[in-house]
Amino acid sequence: MRTSVIIGILVSIGVLVQIALGESGLVHLMRIPHAILGYLGVVLVAVYYYLNRKSKTVSIIALVLLILTVLQAIEGSLLFFGLSQRTMDHRILAYVLLAVGLIGGILAARFRRTVTGAVEKTQ
Repeated sequence: MRTSVIIGILVSIGVLVQIALGESGLVHLMRIPHAILGYLGVVLVAVYYYLNRKSKTVSIIALVLLILTVLQAIEGSLLFFGLSQRTMDHRILAYVLLAVGLIGGILAARFRRTVTGAVEKTQ
């Protein structure tokens, strides 16, 4: 399995865990682990973008995910340090990130299959 696919799976699991933490109400008890997972998510999405930079379609999807993840981390940091009380923005952005990630993952998988199928047919 390709490294970028494994990182994509880890990012997906991380988003689901973060949403589960946020929706469960346990985030107040686990603020520091929630923040660390969020920052780790930014790094993983940046690595995912870097690994997919050769594919224009997948790199665009990864760039959108990276921008959303950085915005999510900024919003989370503002909440963490008490500089914002807009928790709903943070929640909505989490679901947007999940939706874009799912749609992007489906498109990336289809694109990879199309490219792989085209290469196999030419050989």
